Amino acid sequence: MYVLHLLIFPISWEWRELSAGLSISRTSYKETIETRIEPIAYSLFVPVFIVSIGLNVTFEGVGRQVGFLIVLILSAVVTNFLGAGLGAVLTGFNIRLSLAVGSGMISKGEVALIIVATGLQTGLLLPEYWL
Repeated sequence: MYVLHLLIFPISWEWRELSAGLSISRTSYKETIETRIEPIAYSLFVPVFIVSIGLNVTFEGVGRQVGFLIVLILSAVVTNFLGAGLGAVLTGFNIRLSLAVGSGMISKGEVALIIVATGLQTGLLLPEYWL
């Protein structure tokens, strides 16, 4: 099914991988594949991805925007922490687990990095807007 999907809908790699994951998650092989792929992903692919994003970062012009960056970072941390933590409390988690959920959501920037990288590659995001 996945190969057929690729032939019919030639789309970006992010959506193809997401489609593959969704397709596999519906099979009886999900647990086996997940158990075998997870160590490889977290020890090889995720670090390589983060390094490839870091290679495109420059700190040119950051000095002029320090105040904005501090406000942006603090608001991201606070809203992720409170939003996820409050959501966990409202769904029945105890306070300790809710704090853990809120803390875990602070670092969810990988998806944003994928979106930025795709925007840069396709020309939708101009390089001067990327730090």
